[in-house]
Amino acid sequence: PFFAIFNRYCLCPRCHNRDLTKLARPDRIDRMSPNPLRKLLALVRAPIYHCTFCRMQFRDWRGLDPNRARARTG
Repeated sequence: PFFAIFNRYCLCPRCHNRDLTKLARPDRIDRMSPNPLRKLLALVRAPIYHCTFCRMQFRDWRGLDPNRARARTG
């Protein structure tokens, strides 16, 4: 959705999940987001995030949600 760009923390562009992991480099097996704006974020060295549910990799300038671990256990 369009309003996802106004979120404070990053979320998966495909399934809107917040339980993400940060990768040091792209994984060769899982696919990257085909969004051209996310590909442009590689120029500014935005971090790569990985969704464990839909196995999507994408770049985002925002950080991870600090409450994502509590939501997983509770």
